Amino acid sequence: MYTIKPDILKVLFLEDSNFDFEIIKNMIESEFKLDFTHAINSETFIEALQNKGPFDIVLSDFSLPSFDAFAALEMTQNTYPSTPFIVVSGTIGEDKAVDLLKKGATDYVLKDRLTRLIPSVRRALKEAREEKKLAEAQANLRKQNQELLLAVEKAEESDRLKTSFLANLSHEIRTPMNSIMGFSALLEDEDDQDLKLKYIEIIQRASSQLLNIINSIIDISKIEANKLTLKPKTIYVNEVLKYQQATFEKLASTKKLKLTARLLPTATTIYADETKLNQVLSNLIDNALKFTKKGEVSFGVQQRDSLFEFFIEDTGIGISDEDKVFIFDRFRQVDDTKTRKYGGLGVGLSISKSYIEAMGGEIILKSQVGKGTRVSCILPSVQQE
Repeated sequence: MYTIKPDILKVLFLEDSNFDFEIIKNMIESEFKLDFTHAINSETFIEALQNKGPFDIVLSDFSLPSFDAFAALEMTQNTYPSTPFIVVSGTIGEDKAVDLLKKGATDYVLKDRLTRLIPSVRRALKEAREEKKLAEAQANLRKQNQELLLAVEKAEESDRLKTSFLANLSHEIRTPMNSIMGFSALLEDEDDQDLKLKYIEIIQRASSQLLNIINSIIDISKIEANKLTLKPKTIYVNEVLKYQQATFEKLASTKKLKLTARLLPTATTIYADETKLNQVLSNLIDNALKFTKKGEVSFGVQQRDSLFEFFIEDTGIGISDEDKVFIFDRFRQVDDTKTRKYGGLGVGLSISKSYIEAMGGEIILKSQVGKGTRVSCILPSVQQE
């Protein structure tokens, strides 16, 4: 009936009678290949549990000098809770036998009825394997439930972030649109030439801001749809940096910040997507200027063998260790409340990370609250098309 038969049965047998031990061992050996450990007292039993286990099954005499099956059962359960435990005894009262079973013993077999032993062992092994399978199934179910719960939480968090992003997006779009519409209306009725020029400058600045917002939306939609494409070519590294310096000089001057570009000593080239590299550097430099009240923003490049490290350093507010975990997450901002102090959609860093990784590189952030931030974009000099 019970066909469970392991290749080698690892047995721990607590028995102080050598005669009984040999009889029972020979009986089990007739049915199983054995790895047999014999314990004769509490000391050798404990030593076997600690150093020779785990065991497929534990057999125990009921009564030994200063030791009994109750103590052996407790020790076994503490060490290997799922190991079957069968009492093999010459004398055991029914009350004690019932107590042993209540405490977790698998079975008991009287020595004058040893014909029950092999079926008892087989049944114990079968039940142990079924319990193990059940435990594994339950563990897998718990794992699946945990993964499902995490997936649900992640989806809910994603929905929350996207809702926040859309609310923020509407606010960010309205701000430049209001400026464009308002100052366009004023421009129609204004005769003062100086004021007209001022209004035109405001309209151009708001239009540029609106265009940046639209470009960010297009960029993030391409990344979300896995439709990001690269157009790499050979470009001069220093020319890229000079372009960034010319772009941000006025903003840095307005904020009374020192802007420094650290160029390479020679005309060195890199094979990369120029548009996307410029966009990454623009995002990072703009962020550095945005979050720096006083001091300096510096950027540049260092060459190490076949790698280029484009870096942006600032003396700004810095980023906490807690916020570093999600700073590059899509739609996520360190402060995403409506009353946040700084504007922006919160997708610039995510876009930058996606672009750098698409070009075969990595982006590294080092920051300390109150002391500043350094962002490094590591790119290979030659990328695979």
